This record gives sequence, C-alpha cells and structure tokens, in this order.
Amino acid sequence: MLGFVLERRGRRYVGVDLNPDMIREARRTAEQLRSRCAFVLSDLTRVALPGRFDTLTLIGPMCHLTAFDVARFLRKVRRNVHRGTTLIVDYEDGIRRMAEGKRKTRGKEVQKVRGRFLSIARRGVDTEAGLFPYSVHFRGSGQPLHAAEAIWSPFVLEALMAAEDWELVRRVPPGRHLGFRDIYRFVGPRDS
Repeated sequence: MLGFVLERRGRRYVGVDLNPDMIREARRTAEQLRSRCAFVLSDLTRVALPGRFDTLTLIGPMCHLTAFDVARFLRKVRRNVHRGTTLIVDYEDGIRRMAEGKRKTRGKEVQKVRGRFLSIARRGVDTEAGLFPYSVHFRGSGQPLHAAEAIWSPFVLEALMAAEDWELVRRVPPGRHLGFRDIYRFVGPRDS
C-alpha cells in the first residue's frame, strides 16, 4: 500500500518481496488502480534493480533478516543509492524484550491465533546467527512448522549501518507501532 500512497504524490515505487502471494496481490491491486508501481518477486538481499533511489524502506521484513542478510542488502543496493539517500527501518528490540522477560527463550508458550490454539516451543537463542529458533505446533495438525525470528536491537542495527556508510538521523521509539523506526541517511565512504 505504501507504493500507492507515494504514487499519488508523484513518486515512483518498486516493491520487492520473496513471497509470490504478496507480489501477485500487489500486482492485482496495481492493475485495478491503474498504478505504475512495480513489484518484483525476488530476495531483496540478491535482487539487482536498475536506477537510483532517494528512499529505501525495510518495513516489515526485519524479523526475517539476520544481520548478515541486512549487510548483504546494503552492499547490493549501494549502486542504487547516492549521498543523501534515506533508509527507513522498522524493527522490534528483541534483546530488550528478552532482558525484560517478555520473550521466552526456552520452553513453551500458548497463543491463540484466529480462533485456533497453537504452542510455540522455543529452542534457545542462536546468538551467532542472531536468531530465535522455534517450532509451531497447530492444534489438530501433525507436523510442526520450524521457523526462526531475527534478533534486532538499536545498538546492533546502528553499528551495522555505520559500517556500511549509513548515518542515523532519527530514532522513533515504539509507540502505536510495535518497534523502533530508524531513519538513516547514506553518507558514502568516509574517505571520499
């Protein structure tokens, strides 16, 4: 939806997603709205897009991206940015949630999702990969779904961004949205 809002303001938008259902729906909506927004089915850490961008966003995918993935993304889009390009990143502070005891790192939790109960079995924390691995068991189904959620925190992201020549402009703490919203600006190599 962000692309359609920006388009009304005279901006061009390219959305990238690895999920074919998301891209199919976005393209269907774009066709209905007669939008010129483009939607690319690809891994954003590997996609090669033409052109230069004034603004990039990582709103939503951060729970799926490790620090290694984000570093690969930043190196990949380097040819698409210029000094002053803005990057908006939305993420949850998983390290703080663990420290406050709001996120179980082992054991089971039970949550209700759309009327069905499921249990989540945490298998510890993989600090080397920066992941919370877990298995989801849906009531009435046999096989568990194995997944992992990336661990983020402001100090982790800020260090990674600085290493790739991005400077923090503003950090918006959690409010009505669940996580932090950081705004970075590309400053280019320090020696140029």
